[in-house]
Amino acid sequence: MQKTILSLVAMGCIACFTAADAASIARVTALQTMAWLEQGNNKTTLASNSDLEVGDHVITGDTGRVEMQFQSNATLRLYTNSEIKLQANRNSELNSPDNHPLLYVHKGKVCVDYQPQPGSQNKFELNIGKTIVTVTHHRSYICVLREDGWSFVNLRDGSVQVSHSIDPSMIILSESGTELRINDDGSYELLKPGAADSIIPEDDKPFITETDIKTASPIETSLAVEDEIVVAREIIKNESKPVTPENTSGYIYTVYLFSTRSLEAANEANQRFQKAGHKSQIITSGKEPSIRYRVAVSGFETRQAAQDFSSSMVGRLGISDTWIGKDRQNLLSVEEVEVETTGFAKTPTSAEGEMAVAEGTATIASETGPEEVRSDFVYTVYLFSTGSEDVANEVNQRFRKAGHKSKIITSGKEPSIRYRIAVSGFES
Repeated sequence: MQKTILSLVAMGCIACFTAADAASIARVTALQTMAWLEQGNNKTTLASNSDLEVGDHVITGDTGRVEMQFQSNATLRLYTNSEIKLQANRNSELNSPDNHPLLYVHKGKVCVDYQPQPGSQNKFELNIGKTIVTVTHHRSYICVLREDGWSFVNLRDGSVQVSHSIDPSMIILSESGTELRINDDGSYELLKPGAADSIIPEDDKPFITETDIKTASPIETSLAVEDEIVVAREIIKNESKPVTPENTSGYIYTVYLFSTRSLEAANEANQRFQKAGHKSQIITSGKEPSIRYRVAVSGFETRQAAQDFSSSMVGRLGISDTWIGKDRQNLLSVEEVEVETTGFAKTPTSAEGEMAVAEGTATIASETGPEEVRSDFVYTVYLFSTGSEDVANEVNQRFRKAGHKSKIITSGKEPSIRYRIAVSGFES
């Protein structure tokens, strides 16, 4: 009898520990296929409203994105081609200030928006590579990226504490837009807000594009939104208005169909578009580890033609928006141009003579008043930006042959160095 009672007590204790271990610490609040949940040796497709427990791995593929809500009042967004493991601090009491979630980022991009309750001493901690990022005691919004032995931390709002296993001294980021790059060897680089070569740029599209997971076809799934996904079709042959000198703009427009870091995914998407009769191609930009592959269709001679087609595609295949780029005819080929907003910079005056201003650029009206002819600044017009030095050299030569005194300006460091072609010397 005593042995039976002891056995029951032991079994009860085991059940208690098991229940405590299996307690949910987060829940999936938004999901875009494909994403998986790995628990021990079992790997299953992740479902909406799934409860996540200590020890769970969440993995996304080329098109998957996951949003989850932690009990500690933190919202986490997991982007494509990423993997995280949910852990917990077991060395403290349940209600202790030291009892907080631990999240390990194996690879990819994660953003965390943490809003602790007033007076709370709880904190949220991420381990990324050999870097420990601690969001503690107050509002913080950060994005982190793990790639090829580098850990990137970008502060969007609030403040965050960052330390490294090699050098445990703490760095506190408190200025929105600051980005910290840390190598596994302990070396690091700090980028000020607005740095042009930030590897974690601000998101300009909705995080989740809603799709029907149960009915999505294979092609819909493979072409679902990734980091910058747009879909369109070629309609030059069906254009109702003939192209004449009066309605051409001097530009060739390109409709970007699909963007990914995976060459395999890009090839698959490109083949499907070509089988459907579209003259799509793959455009490569950047260098490792931030190389991108974009599937695009070019040759639209009017923006309206490209826009009409893009509008007809919104709402199909899970697409919520489109992306159109333009290039000067007979000057730049589509394959060489990376879509990027033309920018201006100003430096202390140092006249370099008259320069021809490239068409299609904007002016900054607030820099000079109506009666002001000259200012204390010299203005620079940025014409082109790329991650490829070879492309930059070739495009720069074409600008020079066209009579412009352009030059290449380099910024950033490997692995995210950028080459910009610019014309400077404008006094107003």
